Amino acid sequence: MLKKIDRLKLTTGIFLIWGSLLAPPVLAKENLARPELGTKQRIDGLYTENREAAIAFQQGVREYERGNFNRAEQEFRRSLQFDANIAMAHYLLGNILFQQRQYSEAATAFQAASSLDPKLIEAYFNLAVVRETQGQFDAALTEYQRVISLRPEDWRGYYNVGVVRVRQNNLPEAINSFTTAARLNPTSAQAQLQLGLALQANNQTTEAGDAIRRAIQLEPNSPLPYYQLGRVLNQQGNFNGAIDNFRRAISLAPNVPEYQAELGSAQTNAGDFRGAIATLETVVAANPSNALSRYNLAVALQRSGNLPAAISEYERSILINTKQPDAFYNMGLAMRDLGRNSQAISALLSARWMYADLNPDRPDLGSQNLSSMGSQNPSPDPIQDRVAMVDRLLLEMIFPFPERRG
Repeated sequence: MLKKIDRLKLTTGIFLIWGSLLAPPVLAKENLARPELGTKQRIDGLYTENREAAIAFQQGVREYERGNFNRAEQEFRRSLQFDANIAMAHYLLGNILFQQRQYSEAATAFQAASSLDPKLIEAYFNLAVVRETQGQFDAALTEYQRVISLRPEDWRGYYNVGVVRVRQNNLPEAINSFTTAARLNPTSAQAQLQLGLALQANNQTTEAGDAIRRAIQLEPNSPLPYYQLGRVLNQQGNFNGAIDNFRRAISLAPNVPEYQAELGSAQTNAGDFRGAIATLETVVAANPSNALSRYNLAVALQRSGNLPAAISEYERSILINTKQPDAFYNMGLAMRDLGRNSQAISALLSARWMYADLNPDRPDLGSQNLSSMGSQNPSPDPIQDRVAMVDRLLLEMIFPFPERRG
């Protein structure tokens, strides 16, 4: 009798290479032949010829199925004391150790399982997940490629390769892997969503939107695809479409502050400052220590013309996170517009040095002086462009042009 045993769900927390949720790799599942009482011949023939090992292994499987993993671990270890060559015992022990975050021991168990049974593909698969969790991406890719070579029709191998490629910031290869995963499993909303995120990160927003819409068709009651589609539409300048999708995500998951925050940003972009301020004030009230939410509220206040309130929110945001050049820059503009030039200059200088520090390997950034500003040679480097932009503002404020008289 065969019975599927769900493996431990993997939650590695692989998030935000590009600023949005990235689902974890998929953990392997295996059809495990379940030993039955009174069928000694089947137990012995399947895993071991040692009766004591078989009894302990059988008890371990029962505890594993019940979710009693500590007890299952004890039984699997006892079975291996009688017979160290039970590949499935090593494999299931590895799953338990992974759940306990004992990654090195889990890797050893999976290696033992694959060595004893080279056809136990799940052992290679989960060893790759362990290596990825440990940050050993090249080692993880080696194991995933082994899985793909042995089971090329399994979408999970390609999907997990895509996850690793994202973590390596190799977006073209990630897109290829997610595309293959989605082709092999056209009903996987997860594969479509991650393909969309990789495309968005690679500035292929049209293709990204198409992939995320396919995810929505597959899982219309999941809030995350609506949220991610809203982010794509916001990036494309379709602010009303973004607002609609953020609201749909919120209707499905009303207690996720990121959804509310993105809605407020889209409302600001659409010019609905009153709505944006109301939305973002709710977000800030729920989490007053979130620097980004306060920054977004400050932007909405500034664009609505309420400069004193905007400056106050920028200051609160900076108190939480001092490394925000955009906050210093925007606050400097607001101070300048209020005639607070000395404070504006101080804020803009802070922004300038932070922008320059974003690329410390470039000797030309942060080393210019005021007399060298205004070069007519534009740079494709956006960081350098921001430094030059701040410098022009500083020049205008420190050395204003004299008024022309008629």
